[in-house]
Formats: sequence, structure tokens, C-alpha cells
Amino acid sequence: MTTPIVSIVIPVLNSERWLDAAIVSVLQQDYPALELIVKDGGSTDGTPAIVQRYADRVVWVSQPDTGISHALNQGFAQSSGEILGWIGSDDGLTPGAVRAVVDFLTTYPEIGAVYGDCAVIDTTGRTVDVIRPGPFDRQRILGWNYIADPATFVRRALLARVGWLDESLRNVMDHDLWIKFAIHGSMAYLPQTLARFRVHTASTTNRHVRRAGEETIRVVTRAFADPAMPTELRAAQARALGEAYLRAGMCYYAAQDLGQARTYLWQAVRFAPHLAVDSRFVRTFGMSLLGRPLITRLRRLRRTLPPAHPTDSSTWQPHV
Repeated sequence: MTTPIVSIVIPVLNSERWLDAAIVSVLQQDYPALELIVKDGGSTDGTPAIVQRYADRVVWVSQPDTGISHALNQGFAQSSGEILGWIGSDDGLTPGAVRAVVDFLTTYPEIGAVYGDCAVIDTTGRTVDVIRPGPFDRQRILGWNYIADPATFVRRALLARVGWLDESLRNVMDHDLWIKFAIHGSMAYLPQTLARFRVHTASTTNRHVRRAGEETIRVVTRAFADPAMPTELRAAQARALGEAYLRAGMCYYAAQDLGQARTYLWQAVRFAPHLAVDSRFVRTFGMSLLGRPLITRLRRLRRTLPPAHPTDSSTWQPHV
């Protein structure tokens, strides 16, 4: 049996702070046929020097790009792996993750992509939470992205079949892919922590929350225009659109655009009335009525408190 090559792409742009740790997390994997590509969009900080330390083990691709989706597609174009994955420059893989993924996909050749649990870490690398998404649900993924992209690996053949990453998307390109996989392929859950996702104030997730909400509505809406959408999935359209507008409302709430947040939240209930009693709706709508000063104080208080339990994937927003 041949050993499949696994290619990991790290897109970077002035990413010196945590890049070394991200690179090491890949290079220390106990899997021999591993290819790491760092796709640099033109860094002017210490990023190139960090990559140069590993020049004999890392493929460095430096060329302009229009965003993360474009950068990843450029990296994948330079790769040779049968199995592909990506992590952010501030994220990392856990020990043994790649071997576990290869073993799983070798055992189940009919599966096109596999994802696992993902630890949430802070700026010091301390684990503050764990995302446990659970088994793949094709209807659920249509409206809500509960899968962490650093903990996801995809067969190259499936990614090529669905058209690679949509380069017009900046925040929810992963959700767009998972929806396409639900329609045109397959995904499966491996109950093992495969990656670490770092949360910090400078991350893309905190800079572009409004756009994430708008993109979610866009990708979910257009999914139902796909003629290949199976009948059993098309029946979930109202629920999926409700979830998409709910997430958009939560995004706008996170950006403290409270009026637009409530507009989208009401849209969510119009599509899916059951969301009116959903804890995500109730909490977000109720908080939106408090006003910005009080919300800001409550957020500061929340940052000082430890998480009470592992993250419920129904509330986790990977790109918000």
C-alpha cells in the first residue's frame, strides 16, 4: 500500500508572532509523507526570516493574493498531496493528527473529507475550550458552520471536483466548501482533537464580523440554487436560511451594530419560527437591547471568567 502525501498550506501576511509555532506543529507530525507550504502574500515583517529557518523542509511561495481563499488556492496549486489541509499562521496541529487522518481515510475510501475536535487556545497557548462538532449532519451544515477548518482534511479529488475555494469569499470559504461537500461528496467526524485554533483580538475573525454574516447568507442562499441539491436537503431550505440569518444577526451583534443585528434576527425567525425559542436567538436579541455601553462592560467581565464547559458547536462561530 502506498503512503499518500499530505499537503498542509499556511497562508501568511505579516504573521511573525505565532508562525514559528504553527510551522513546528506541522513539521513535528509523526508522518513521513508530509509537505508543508507557506503561502506568503508579500510580508514586510519578520515572516520571511522565520520561514527561512526551515528552508530545507518548507516550500515557500511568495506572490500577491487577493485574500485567504486566493492564497490557499495558490498554495494548493503548488502542492502534490492527495490529502490537503490548511491552518492559520496563529493555529496549529496536535501531535499525531496527520497520521490519524491518513489512517481514517485509508480505512474509509468512500469518505471525501474528515474533521475532528479543535482546541481553542489563547495568546499564551493555553487551552481555554474545546470545539466538539460531533457527527456530520448534511442538513445541519447547510445553515450553520459547526466544523473547525484547522481540524479538517480533504481529498484532493473532492476539492477539485467542487471547484476549489471560492476566491470571492474572505470569511466563510470553509462553510461554502462543507456545503458543497454535503451536496457533491461526503464528510465524516473523527472524535479526536486534531488542531488548535487561537483566539486573539487581531485575528481575522474579530476584524470582519459584518462581512462574515453577509457571506453566510450569500453561500446558503446560492446553495439552494444548485440543481444538484438532493431533494432531502432541499426540504431543509427554510431552516437553513433561518440559521444563516441567525448567524448574520450574531455577527452584527458582535460588531455592535445592534439595529442591523435585530433586523437579521427577525429575518431568521421569519424563515424558521422555531428559532424564536433557540438560546442563540434569545441571548443575542436580549443582549442587543441593552445598548453598547452595558454590552462593552459585560464583555470585559466575560473575558475574566473561565469557560464553564466545552464549546457547544451550535453556538461556535469559527469566522466571527
